[in-house]
Amino acid sequence: MYNKTKNIDSAFRHIKAFSIVVIICCFLLCGIVLCKSYEQSARVQDKIYILSGDQAVKAFAFSRKDNLPVEAKSHVKLFHEYFFTLDPDDKVIDANLSKALYMADGSAKAQYDNLRETGYYSNIIAGNISQQIIIDSVRVDFNVTP
Repeated sequence: MYNKTKNIDSAFRHIKAFSIVVIICCFLLCGIVLCKSYEQSARVQDKIYILSGDQAVKAFAFSRKDNLPVEAKSHVKLFHEYFFTLDPDDKVIDANLSKALYMADGSAKAQYDNLRETGYYSNIIAGNISQQIIIDSVRVDFNVTP
């Protein structure tokens, strides 16, 4: 009878050791799968497919740092178009200036207040004048932070 207890005890130790090894292997496998899925997710995020009719066109995503010069130039261009393109309609002027002021800082608001106080916008409406700006080039210095 003592032999049976010894066999049961050794069998329990073997099963316990085997269970611990299986659990450790499962954790390692989960860790490897998690790392690989993050790598795959990062690779997939750089590719975008655009459907044009029946054809799929592959587009590539870039980081914000790569597109910053283009975005900044477009931002500056849009601000100036909204701020300086004026029609002799009070609602159109207010709509364009609200868009422009949303894109700018306090200096644009101060300039707007200055022009409003001098009666610039009311003179445009009274004189039935349309003001339009055409931007030929935009230069942005990225070496200096505003």
